[in-house]
Parts: sequence; structure tokens; C-alpha cells
Amino acid sequence: MPMGGASVTDVRRCGREGQGSMNSNGIDPEQLLNDVPSGANGSGTITGLLAMVLKYRVLLLGTTLAAALLAIVPAGELKFDQSIESLYAEDDPHLAAFRASRELFGGDEFVIVAYEDPHLFSKDDDVPELSTESRTRIEQFAEKLGQVEGVQAGSTQHLVQALEPTGVLGRVMKRIKGLRRRVLSLVEGVLVGADGRTVAIVLRLARATGSDATADRAQTFAEIRRLAAAHDPVARVVGEPVQVHDMFRYVEQDGRTLFWWSLGLLAAVILVLFRSIRWVVLPLLVVVTAILWTEALLVISGMKLSMVSSMLNSLVTIIGVATCTHVTVHFREHRNEHPPLEALARTINQLAPAIFWTGATTAVGFAALLSSTISPVRSFGIMMSLATLLVLLAALLLLPGGILLGGRQVDPGRAPGEGQLVRGLQFLARGIRRHPRMVLLAVGIVVIVAGAGLARLEVETDFSENFRQDSPIRLGLEFVETRLGGAGNWEVNFPTSDELTQEEIDRVRRLAERLKTEVADQMKTDDDRRRLTKVVPISDGLEMVPRVPFLLNTLPKRLKVLDQSQPEYVSSLYNAEA
Repeated sequence: MPMGGASVTDVRRCGREGQGSMNSNGIDPEQLLNDVPSGANGSGTITGLLAMVLKYRVLLLGTTLAAALLAIVPAGELKFDQSIESLYAEDDPHLAAFRASRELFGGDEFVIVAYEDPHLFSKDDDVPELSTESRTRIEQFAEKLGQVEGVQAGSTQHLVQALEPTGVLGRVMKRIKGLRRRVLSLVEGVLVGADGRTVAIVLRLARATGSDATADRAQTFAEIRRLAAAHDPVARVVGEPVQVHDMFRYVEQDGRTLFWWSLGLLAAVILVLFRSIRWVVLPLLVVVTAILWTEALLVISGMKLSMVSSMLNSLVTIIGVATCTHVTVHFREHRNEHPPLEALARTINQLAPAIFWTGATTAVGFAALLSSTISPVRSFGIMMSLATLLVLLAALLLLPGGILLGGRQVDPGRAPGEGQLVRGLQFLARGIRRHPRMVLLAVGIVVIVAGAGLARLEVETDFSENFRQDSPIRLGLEFVETRLGGAGNWEVNFPTSDELTQEEIDRVRRLAERLKTEVADQMKTDDDRRRLTKVVPISDGLEMVPRVPFLLNTLPKRLKVLDQSQPEYVSSLYNAEA
């Protein structure tokens, strides 16, 4: 060093008398930042802000941790929107049709409990008749299921009820033996399989709406499954409400599991790389603080997690740990030549613009999801944009105080094999500079090949593929789809005249025949199974009620008898007050 000149390091360590307020070590943070070479020529406002963060780092650290603790209570109230409506935009025509159908016909939210009974029918009878043992088993099981809270016991449908109805229809069926075969054909694929040994009990759930509808039914489904598992033989439980519930439950569980595993694995990696507990705790504090603030703000704003946003915590973990790792590596390099405060000042001065703009562009990228027509995707974009910005804020407020906290400094160590990694990356960079055309050609080939595969991607529309092969709902679906004909249903609704007439019934019958011939017979799966396995029109139900002079000689009388013998069959298919 030439005589008469003071080194930059000496000036920063000793401070400059009379310039600004000093911190506890006699060093002026603002002057320190001004003297540090800036990687982005930051403005005076930014420099002043960073200097204030350095100066009051301990106060900001304590205040931020206190704010995170205060956010725990509201963050714990964040709920998971488990309604099927949450998957659609409010102006979606499909959602409007779904709500209209639910208002008109009650929603048709059914749960199917099915099992195999090899001795379902008496073998010696020409006319199918339930065996005594099977009849008793069905009735007792249906009674137990009907007692579950959340199940409409009066709407339960089972095979005994269909083949041996009470009232007028029961007396008619005893006189007309062939009518039993007609009824059996009607309920085949719903209450009994074509194999004559698969039996189902159909439960109708009590009305539940809103974002908590599926969650509120958790106890109902758990009790139904408990009874099904205890039944001899073991029964399978399926149905659209059960599928929706399981989908949301698995997504929520997997999101929580993914968060804790990603947090733990990243913490382990950081410990191996930097070999210091301090540098493990700091990223975790940033991540947890950002998550608590985000969830608390979501609760205050009235938002809820959706199926898409269940991975929110995991993505925040990745962003937060990546941000802290950049700071850690740069701080470690500056500590080779500078004391802690100066090393941190240089790190902040160099990285603040880059980290800010990286976070800002990431937030804007997530905000682009607001252009989606899918509601969960839009809400996910809002949540991730907010969370990304809060990661930056948490890092700014926590890291300076956390890094310099305490009298004993623990610098981040070097990872095993880091030298070899650096040399390998340098070799790769030199190779790219020497052979840019070859690299560009190789990348182009990869892009072309990948593009060809991208064009062949298909969207999976099989709902059962959302579940693991060994999950109860997947096993139940396979059992019902192969033995009965399916657990899902479509609704075809259309207006009729003010008074239902035989002409209208004939019109429904013709539509049902067209669905059977033009849809059911032509639309098949890859393994040659029908996609539409059963059509249940009100006209088929009336086939169970023959015309009897004076007794059942008008359509209203037949509809009344049908509704009495098959609970809510008519009201599920026809609404006279609509």
C-alpha cells in the first residue's frame, strides 16, 4: 500500500468520524454500503433502506419473529375448499347446469355399497327369488347403513325393496310372476349385477352445500367404510361424493407430506453443504415466516386453499431456500477477505437488485395464471404471487440479524467435493465457448425430439387414475365397474308440459332408446367395455307398474304407486313444480 493512503478495508473497519449515526461497533452502515462497490448501481433510496436494515437488524429480527408468532393463530384457520363447485368459474355454464339440476332433483348424491353373494338367488326357482339368507343379510346391512349420520334412511334402495315391494305394487307382483323378471332387468347394473351374485345397496346422502360440504361428510364416509369392512363378505364403497372426498383428502395429505419432506430434505442438504446449524435455521425461519404470513393474509381476505394450491407450502420452501442459499454462498466468499459486517454489506449490495427482480418476475409469472378460466388455477396464481413477495420481505428482515447475531460468528463451510464441482462447471463453460455451434445443434435436436413427444401428449380423463392402485376407492371402482356397470352418472334434463302425459312418457322412452343405441352401443373403452352402461328413464320405472283396470288405470296413480314402492324414484327423475 502506498504511503499516505488508507486501505478501503481499514476505513470500513474503523468508521468515519462525524458521518451519520454509528451502530454498536462504531460502523456507519450507510457509509459502509456507499463505499462497497455496487453490482447494480443502486439508488440512494435503496442504499438508505439497506443501511437501515443493517443498522436495526436485531430489532427487525425480533419484530419479524414476533409477527410470525402472531400469524400462527389466523394461519391455522386456513381451510381447504373441498366443494366440487370450487373447480369451476362462477360463470361456467356447466356449473350453472349442475346447480340447476341439484335444485330441481336433489343432486343425486349417492353412495354405492356393493359385495359378492354367491347364493343371492334360489337356484330351483324359475322366477328369480332371493334366498332367505341373502334377503336377511341385505335388509340388516341396509338398516345399519341407513342409521349412519348424513344418510337419508328413507331413500335407501336395495334389492329386497325392489323385488318385494310393499303396498299395491307388492300385491300385483305376487299375482304377476313375470313382473319380477321385468323389475330385475330394470335394476340390473344398479342393485344387482348381470352375474346374479353381485349385490349393491344405494344410499342417498343428506343435502350438503358450500365449501365445507365434502369435509363435513368425512365422518359419514368413515362410518360407511367401517360397516363395509366389518360386513361378511367385505363390501366396497364407491360413489361420486366419495371419489370427490377422497381426491381432496389425498391432495391435502400429499401436499402436507410434500412440504415436510421437502423442508427436511433441503435442511439436510444445507447442513451437508455449509456444516452449520445457523445456516440451516435461517432458511427455515424465512420459509416458515413467509408461509405463516401468506396463510394469515389468505384467511383475512376470505380465500381458501384449492386442489391446485395445496402445493403452496412446498413451492414457497423451494423459493425461500434458493434465496437464502444465494446469500449464504456470497457471504461466505466475502468472508475470506472481510469482517462479518462488511461481508454482509457487500453481499446485500450485490444481491439485493438481483434477488428483488428475480422474485418480482417470479411473482408476475404466477400472476399470469389469473388469465386462466379455471378458478383453482387463478386462486393459486394469487397465492403464489403473494407468497413469493413475502419470501423476499422475510429474507430482508430476518437474514441480516440472523447472520450477525451473537458474539461468535459461525461462517458457512464448504461442501465436500465443491472444488471438483467448480472445476467441472468451468470445464463445461469452456467447452460451450469453444464449440457454440455444436452445442446449439445438440440443443436443437433435443428440442425437436421433445417437441415431437409434446405433440403426442394426451389429457387423462379417467377420474380413477387420480388414485393409487391399492387405494380403497380405486379397488372399489374396479369392483363396481366390472361387476355392476359403473359408479358415475350423467343427467339429461329437459322441460316438459305443465302436466305429465303419456305422450311425454313416450317421448322420454324414445330418447332413452336413442341413448342406448347411439351412445351405449357405439362409445366403448379401449378394452371394449361400454362407456354408457345403463339408462334409467322414468318410462322404465313405469314398466314396473302394469295398468290394472280401476286400480292402476291412470298415469298419476301409477306414478304414485311407483314412488311409494321405490323411494324418490319419481322425484329424482321428474319435478312437477319446476
